[in-house]
Amino acid sequence: MSDTYKKPLPEIRPWTKPFWDGTREGRLMLQKGKKSGKLIMYPKKYSPYDMDEEMEWIEASGKGTIYTYSIVENNAPSFMAEDVPFCVAIVELEEGVRMCTNIVDTPFDRISIGAEVAPVFDKVTEDITLVRFKVV
Repeated sequence: MSDTYKKPLPEIRPWTKPFWDGTREGRLMLQKGKKSGKLIMYPKKYSPYDMDEEMEWIEASGKGTIYTYSIVENNAPSFMAEDVPFCVAIVELEEGVRMCTNIVDTPFDRISIGAEVAPVFDKVTEDITLVRFKVV
């Protein structure tokens, strides 16, 4: 963890707190609409399927595949300039939802669409642990 983390951080809201509590514990949590039974990523106050406020949380396996990706080699926002080059990806979790993330700890030549990934939990502040992925 770095005390000097200078990148934007998510704002923890009551409806996102279980997600962030999970990442701090090294668990990837997903919302599930009680009426629809459908999984939701990213956490929302209401189910986008039926506008129901009643949600439950399940722990995801963390397994997934790269749906699409891009290697950022220039023109990154100033707060990301020191990280160039880096990989931004959409990962499709085993449970069927997709999430935007970074691929880390992986040589770029191993990153490909369909590559299997596993989560990496990066504690950036006392309250925030970001979930990223690496190719396995």
